[in-house]
Amino acid sequence: MAHFLWCPCCSQAIEKANQQIVNAIGKPIVRGPWYSASIAVNHVKHSVSCTFPVSGPQGNGLLKLKAMRLGER
Repeated sequence: MAHFLWCPCCSQAIEKANQQIVNAIGKPIVRGPWYSASIAVNHVKHSVSCTFPVSGPQGNGLLKLKAMRLGER
């Protein structure tokens, strides 16, 4: 199950990467392997937290994100 949650979250996070991340590692940003990621689901708060490796032409790092469901969507 975690792998199915991981892919959409990571793709959206990379899409929305802010300029600081782009300045640090360059573009294109490439997602690392899923087995190096961590994911935590909080059903009570309707949220998911994820940390995964990323790399670019200028370096690499960890991208951390938190997504929350607001309302019924």
